[in-house]
Amino acid sequence: MFFLFKILLQLKQIRLIIFLFKYFFIKKQSTHKTSKLRMNVLLLTIEKFRGEQKILSNNENINLFSISEKWLNIFYKIFYGKHKINEALKKAYSKNPPKWYVKRQKNYQDLLERIFSELNQKYNFDFVVSADFRYYSNVDWGRAAEKKNIKWIIFYRENLFACKNMYDIVKNRHKKWDEFPGTKILVHNKVSKKMLLESNFIKNSSQIKVLGCMRMDSLHKKNKYYNKSESENIITLFSFAPETNRHPLSVFIKTHQTFVMFAKQNPDVKFIIKPKNEIKKKTHWDFYFEKSLKELSINIKKINNIKIITNEDAHNLILKSKFTIGLNSSTVLESAIINIPVIVPYFSELRTKEWEDMIYFKEFLDCFDTPSTSQEFLKIMEMRLKEKYKITKYVKEKRIKLFESYMGKFDQKITDRYIRELRLLKNAY
Repeated sequence: MFFLFKILLQLKQIRLIIFLFKYFFIKKQSTHKTSKLRMNVLLLTIEKFRGEQKILSNNENINLFSISEKWLNIFYKIFYGKHKINEALKKAYSKNPPKWYVKRQKNYQDLLERIFSELNQKYNFDFVVSADFRYYSNVDWGRAAEKKNIKWIIFYRENLFACKNMYDIVKNRHKKWDEFPGTKILVHNKVSKKMLLESNFIKNSSQIKVLGCMRMDSLHKKNKYYNKSESENIITLFSFAPETNRHPLSVFIKTHQTFVMFAKQNPDVKFIIKPKNEIKKKTHWDFYFEKSLKELSINIKKINNIKIITNEDAHNLILKSKFTIGLNSSTVLESAIINIPVIVPYFSELRTKEWEDMIYFKEFLDCFDTPSTSQEFLKIMEMRLKEKYKITKYVKEKRIKLFESYMGKFDQKITDRYIRELRLLKNAY
């Protein structure tokens, strides 16, 4: 497809390219019939959204459409070449981009403006929406949309700046960029807003709105009607990367080894390991997981009560679980808000100066079980499996405060706030 579109551009078959976008590349997501009374929204790189596309596709206020990452990437590479992601981002937001880049940028955005002019005859878009301003193949689409009076909005998916190290890394990265060229960034929490303003990527605070995490409405609804007395005999480990700048490899090894050993000791209990999708696609997760079991001479295929699942909804697993295990993850917050036990493997190697600024929710760790050794981790799991969990008023209130600090108010009205904000933006000018 890359070479086909490159040839079409060389032959100046612009009308054919526009036709393909208009009738084949733009996909309808809404489950209802399109209406002129609704807002028209185009999701760029739909694969990167974390459930917002499902939520909005059923919303009666929106006609929802999408375009796949593959089409955006193909045209980006045709105009700019095949750059590494970091280099592409530097140029996309560079304060002084090289002349060759400016020339290609103009050519590409001229084409996109023509495409938007034609698309609007059919769709009349009010907004184009990205899940992150860092998707380099989205930037030209956003800029071109703004030139055609279509507002570029970010439903910012990366909001867990929950430790000093992560906060500083992201802030310093954005300091090197020119300011955001779109209309507005909608974030989950005040921490994200503060970081974006301090970096000067956003200079005007009115360009950011704190609205919470939309998919938490679904968790609120499920939790409201879920019968906890019928919860399944399940324990879930929300896995994490083997090696990152936030924890040593030994934490991964010990967590997974102990979890599998406990599963082997309790054949009547279901044990689930859920890696992040993006981690599961990388072979290093499998490599280190298998390596950790080889050290114990354990063949996981012979342990019938343990499964590795990547496609199960995290909220469903949390609601079914007696307790969950997680580290530096939103699943810690999601488990906490429904008042089940949560184990954070805060092992001794993390309790050092080297790692102290890399642990999420550090000031709230007293809301969770925090074993310092594998042996303590095993004992806590045994206790949580046998005993009925009783949460104190202090811990419950502190968990609510933690959740709402990063995910927004837990009241099943977050989606309504997004819709209200889009309406205000549509009618603003």
